[in-house]
Amino acid sequence: MVSPVGMGMEAVGFGLELYGGLQASKYAHQEAQIEKDKLANEQLQDNTRRAAMELSADRQQKEQVRQMQVSRSMQLAAGQASGGQFSSGLAGAQAGTSGQGNVNRLGISQSLQFGEKMFDLNDMLNSLKMSEAGIEAKKSDAAGISAIGGGLMKAGGMV
Repeated sequence: MVSPVGMGMEAVGFGLELYGGLQASKYAHQEAQIEKDKLANEQLQDNTRRAAMELSADRQQKEQVRQMQVSRSMQLAAGQASGGQFSSGLAGAQAGTSGQGNVNRLGISQSLQFGEKMFDLNDMLNSLKMSEAGIEAKKSDAAGISAIGGGLMKAGGMV
């Protein structure tokens, strides 16, 4: 038979164990929520970087078109000044300018595609991390319930 003092100590211990389990569960749940919030912030940062990348690529594309136009205009002006505005040399130079400009635009487009793919992969990874943080919150809840169960089992021995 357990003395009244021993029963009182067991009851206090049981109460503290329950309280500790609940508190640990609560804090672990908060920690998982903070992790989810951090991941959401990283997602917003990636979205901002993606928008900046797309804007930069758009500006580069437009700059290539402007450079091609300037180059063609300069070639035409030089051809007219020399009296060869209808010559095959002028047409060849203009074709070369167009070809190089289009190659440059293709390179910009391909770089943009690679960047888009990297951001898509980051989005998928962040989604997995968010799911993982949600599971961690559920695990902490389960650990708290388990601690309560353990405390109840010990208390059952006191009765």
